[in-house]
Amino acid sequence: MIMAVCVSKAQTTLSRYDIRYSTEHHVLTKDGYVNVVDIDLEWPDVVEFGKAEKLQKALCDSLFRNFNRDMLASKQHYLDSLGCEVTKLDTIPDDDSFNYYTLSLKEMGLRQGRFISFLATFECNPGKKKGGSNVVADYCITYDVNNDVVLNERDLLDVEYVFGTVDNRFSNYIYALLSRGSVSNIIGPIPVTENNMSFKIYKEDGSNNIIYVDNDYVGHLRRPYKKLLKADHKVKTVVLNTLSDASGVMNDADKVDTTLLYRKVDEQPVFELNGETLSQYMAENLDMPKEVKVEMPLKRAMVSFVVERDGSLSNFHIIQPSSPMVDRSIIELLKSMPRWKPGKIKNQIVRSVCIVPVTVQI
Repeated sequence: MIMAVCVSKAQTTLSRYDIRYSTEHHVLTKDGYVNVVDIDLEWPDVVEFGKAEKLQKALCDSLFRNFNRDMLASKQHYLDSLGCEVTKLDTIPDDDSFNYYTLSLKEMGLRQGRFISFLATFECNPGKKKGGSNVVADYCITYDVNNDVVLNERDLLDVEYVFGTVDNRFSNYIYALLSRGSVSNIIGPIPVTENNMSFKIYKEDGSNNIIYVDNDYVGHLRRPYKKLLKADHKVKTVVLNTLSDASGVMNDADKVDTTLLYRKVDEQPVFELNGETLSQYMAENLDMPKEVKVEMPLKRAMVSFVVERDGSLSNFHIIQPSSPMVDRSIIELLKSMPRWKPGKIKNQIVRSVCIVPVTVQI
């Protein structure tokens, strides 16, 4: 894989897509319990220049068990239900008092102008004091862009027929897995491209993996899925609003406020490690899954992030997607990078937005 990257000045444009990548760790206490919550999201802030409110609601309902205006409010409502946030425990509670929650959202497929699909997973491992068994719930959520409709797996495929009969090669394969007992559950389908779909396979030993299958091999696609795959690509007409140069209005005569996030700076943030450029570093260190070709990635992606005053990176967004696997790999590499040289305004170090276009050749 050959990659060429460069740092661009932040532009005053509206993205067609904007996928936010965030990870959070929370420790909350309530009624004698300690609730540990890990959240890992690939969240669609923008889909086809819009908020896709029906998709937002479906994702919030799946992960946070509620929808309260938007993702941030829904997430906070869920966290509040688990108690008060703590940074330090005065005493160490009994291990049986700990309950563990994991909330994950992964982008699985994207065809711009047609659909975007996600796998949402909610997992709860209660301690002995709380009682009950472990809970793992997966939700396959596909958003039909043209018709503003959210689809689940049963809208896309005759799941009961495919998983319960011996009819074609795929049915035989699935039926054999279930009959042998080596597989405990199968989640899907989740559209990946116009030509293939994915399934999440749970094995009896507790492990799981994703498999990718051609649509023709599976068969028994329902009408909404066929309609989705044949839809014409549509691009909405939008009016771009002019954005300010910072997260607050700043004129040249104003004093530089180092707490603001600036979109334009006098000196751009720079990455350099022992003489190695950003392009060289990414080309040498980017690790792609072997299945990436299944997604038929576009040759160009664009990532946005914040270079903090200490040179660390935060607030990762894919604003021009290539494919879910490619985008995810780019973000993972950026999160692990050494510190940058931060941007400056009037010779003062500030927080600044950085946009990096990435050209991918597989």
